[in-house]
Amino acid sequence: MLHGTSTQQIAQVQMTTDRTKMKVFAFALLLLVAVTYGEALQCINCVREAPDSGDCVETVETCPPELDGCAKITYPAPFENTFHKACFLMKECFNLGLTQGVKVTCCNWDSCNK
Repeated sequence: MLHGTSTQQIAQVQMTTDRTKMKVFAFALLLLVAVTYGEALQCINCVREAPDSGDCVETVETCPPELDGCAKITYPAPFENTFHKACFLMKECFNLGLTQGVKVTCCNWDSCNK
């Protein structure tokens, strides 16, 4: 033990250090949550309206908060090779996938609908 330092003083310093560590941890956790949930989803956006229209130019679009997923939709004959890539509501994306002949890929991370 240090000369002139009581056990009570050492305990007080330890408690202060523990509180500081807890505050730093709580702040870091809050910051991580804010960054994780604060970023908007980004999806590939591209519409090829006809089989002979050539390749569309894919762009990345930032989705509005109400659209929680990305979709790639490929339509059946007579529209073979006609597709749509965009931000989408996941619930609607899954429902569209139940449509006969329509091939739908639904996902919810950045640029997942390539």
